[in-house]
Amino acid sequence: MYGGIGAILLLLGGVGGLFIPFGSLIIPIVGLILVLIAVNFIANVLNDRAIFTNMIISVVLGIVALLVLFLMVLAVVAAFIGIPGPGVELIEPPAEGDIIAFIAALILGLAIAWIIYVVSAVFMKRSFDAIATGTGTNLFHTTALLFLIGAILLIALGIGVLLIFVASILMIVAFFTLPDELPGPAAPAPPPAME
Repeated sequence: MYGGIGAILLLLGGVGGLFIPFGSLIIPIVGLILVLIAVNFIANVLNDRAIFTNMIISVVLGIVALLVLFLMVLAVVAAFIGIPGPGVELIEPPAEGDIIAFIAALILGLAIAWIIYVVSAVFMKRSFDAIATGTGTNLFHTTALLFLIGAILLIALGIGVLLIFVASILMIVAFFTLPDELPGPAAPAPPPAME
């Protein structure tokens, strides 16, 4: 239940960011915490810590991707308009001919953030695939695949964003369709009888 509510808050925070500037920061953080609580619970019940570990790695890499994107864009824009950074003296803005360098640096920052985000999606896929296998809720496989393809296709902005939006909706449905009683870890096979 926490996972479904958290997934709803993540989706609302992402979409709400277009309309509610400050609420869009708090809502997805609460949603993410609820999703992590749910994934941790599932990992404990299935006795598979890799599920939670992969999700944590995914979340950390996603945050790093956002930070890299923000800092690279900020640094490139600041350098282009001549704003000094920490420990940097004010210099003249680049000449008009340096627009190519500006665009190249911006593309480099976007590419680095994109690569980190794709790796984040790979770890999310590992986590969700293990949840699907352990719980029998195969919708987690589909959700994970759509997140990964959406992350890869973020280069083609419209398609990638659309797929991530659809994957977010499927994540809500996947968490709410989990069985009430999750199966525990498989019992080890009994040792062979000695004759």
